[in-house]
Amino acid sequence: MRIGFDATILTRPLTGVGVYTARLVEALARTARFDEVFIFAHKPLFGLSDELPVNIVSKRSPNAHIFVQFILPRLLKEYDIDVLHGPNFYLPLISKTPSVVTVHDLSAQLFPEQHSHKHRLSQKLLRPSLKKADRIIAVSEATARDIEGFWSGVKNKVKIVYNGIDSDFKPASDDKISKIRKQYRLPEKFVLFVGTLEPRKNVARLVEAYSDARDNLDGAKLVIAGGKGWLFDEIFTKVEKLGISDEVLFTGYI
Repeated sequence: MRIGFDATILTRPLTGVGVYTARLVEALARTARFDEVFIFAHKPLFGLSDELPVNIVSKRSPNAHIFVQFILPRLLKEYDIDVLHGPNFYLPLISKTPSVVTVHDLSAQLFPEQHSHKHRLSQKLLRPSLKKADRIIAVSEATARDIEGFWSGVKNKVKIVYNGIDSDFKPASDDKISKIRKQYRLPEKFVLFVGTLEPRKNVARLVEAYSDARDNLDGAKLVIAGGKGWLFDEIFTKVEKLGISDEVLFTGYI
């Protein structure tokens, strides 16, 4: 079987869905003994091992959506792909290739005010993608319920497949811990947040909660690890207004 992946999410530094996609491609490529894995993208890729036994197909395109909707269908036919996985909510709508799509959450539908205008526009592709998909992966029971609540007609196609655990999540050596502490100037004790700095992550509220609770945290600082998304100024303003700049560390994207 020839398995294709829409890998456009891997053309920028990895965050949540990018990590999901990269690790899924890696695991499938290393365990699918009788299958060939093809990954399709419009730019150079991040986050994949150079030694991975996959076929990388790259065709330039102005952006990911144009690539997926107009270039990818032709490539799927050209490379005789048996099934396509869209790991980032969307599928090429004019393709006749059998397909699977992953839905990570419906936050854009449930809380549209927490998303940028650009992201809300791109979400208009979600409903037709779900209608087209042969199978829909929901990463949690909550997401499955949300999908069925918004679009009951696709209920029978939804399967819950939980996210796996990366092999990186294991006790680190003392030497590695020491190097990371020095690299990011980490305090001895800290509360850690990891995620993009944007409204839907509710980081400003986390800062408020930390400020209220810090006297009971035995000296622990707040470490916020993540790149800047959009409307992030409120977070930095909140830290300054509460007078806790010396107790909050921003590491940036890791």
